[in-house]
Amino acid sequence: SDTLPANTTYVGGSLTSSQGTVDDSGAPVLSVDIGTMNDTDTVTITFRVTVDAGTPAGTVISNQGSVDSDQTVPEPTDADGEDANGDQPTDIPVGGQPDLNNPLYAEKRVELWLDDGNGVVNPNDTLRYTLVLNNRGSETLTGVSLTDTIPAGLSYVAASALASLGTVNVTAPALSWTIASLPAGGFATLVFDVTVVDPLYDGS
Repeated sequence: SDTLPANTTYVGGSLTSSQGTVDDSGAPVLSVDIGTMNDTDTVTITFRVTVDAGTPAGTVISNQGSVDSDQTVPEPTDADGEDANGDQPTDIPVGGQPDLNNPLYAEKRVELWLDDGNGVVNPNDTLRYTLVLNNRGSETLTGVSLTDTIPAGLSYVAASALASLGTVNVTAPALSWTIASLPAGGFATLVFDVTVVDPLYDGS
């Protein structure tokens, strides 16, 4: 299944799969029933969306589906296919003229990753942060660095920080990410998990 990303509208009837049956009746949630797959099979699923009018230039359209079977646990899709750096969403920036004075674009997102099933953030739930860097300029950027502070009330999950590029150092609550070089138009993604401390005062 795949939930359409924010700032997009599904193009009706565009969901296709090279195997199985598709169902877009629940859009923005799209579903595909592939059926049986052998260990060497490949299935290709495609769909189209349009970017909503008024979406600011530089907005990153981020999409990530989930696959499951009777024999496996749910697994997020992975944009780069590299297990070692975690499951990466597919990120596409909305076009526009880059700020030539500051071509390095950064975005931070957070989502409820593991919870008790009620969809509300509670103590001991796990949140996943995603940091995205994009070189929107025309030249390679070198010595790229990003620092972040994990908010109070959250506890870093040891060894959960995974970057698609560069190195990460976490000495909670401080996090630093360094990238030797980021090519023009290039993206880098960092994900890390935190748990909500217990006890936590309401409203934190």
